[in-house]
Amino acid sequence: MDRAARDELCRLPATELAIRIRKLEISPLEAVDAVLDRMGDVDVTLNAYCTPVPDLARDSARRIGERLARGEEVGPLAGVPVGGRT
Repeated sequence: MDRAARDELCRLPATELAIRIRKLEISPLEAVDAVLDRMGDVDVTLNAYCTPVPDLARDSARRIGERLARGEEVGPLAGVPVGGRT
């Protein structure tokens, strides 16, 4: 995914991102990778993320993507990357 597409993806409202993920237009892993790339660009200045856990985020995204591919029901924001405290 090129930088412009990644940045556009990162600017989508969570609800729109969830819709696109559910429609399989965007994979949860693409969303996570876009956010992780963006974090790498801006967190040097912002210092907003204390403990990024990219492996955990990617693993979770893969599992959600697999469930969606099987047609399983997932939560309303499943696959949408979020930041949190660890």
